[in-house]
Amino acid sequence: MFCEKCGSQISDNSTFCGNCGASMNNAAAPSYAPHPRPAAPSYTPPPPNYIPATPNNHPVYSHAAPNSRPGYAASGYPGAGQEMSVGQWMITLLIMAIPIAGLVMMFVWAFGSGAPVSKRNFSRASLIFAAIGVGLYLILMIAGVSMMGAMMDSMFY
Repeated sequence: MFCEKCGSQISDNSTFCGNCGASMNNAAAPSYAPHPRPAAPSYTPPPPNYIPATPNNHPVYSHAAPNSRPGYAASGYPGAGQEMSVGQWMITLLIMAIPIAGLVMMFVWAFGSGAPVSKRNFSRASLIFAAIGVGLYLILMIAGVSMMGAMMDSMFY
């Protein structure tokens, strides 16, 4: 017979293990049954929400792409999904440097429908900064002219 606790061999009529001292009386020893672990809940992902294939055999999903904004690349918005190369950006900046033509082109790109979304947003931001700059220039010019006028009036006393 073998000890259930340490595994050493003991005689059949012994009541204690000579190696570890465990009791060999099965009736007197309390039996500890391990508690069964609860089964882990199984997760099944929901099926994708899509409409059956279109005539072109392309499935059309009913939900928007993640991190997409309505009216931009997720839709058929003109210019959506077009990317501009470095050369196109350089040409854009050169055109914007031309005094009157650049201003006209910024309005065309900002409010027209053919420009890529990135150029459209850049043109809108540039026009907003230009408007802020013109407004600050006018405020500072009016303040400067009024200060000069006040200084000129005080010189005659």
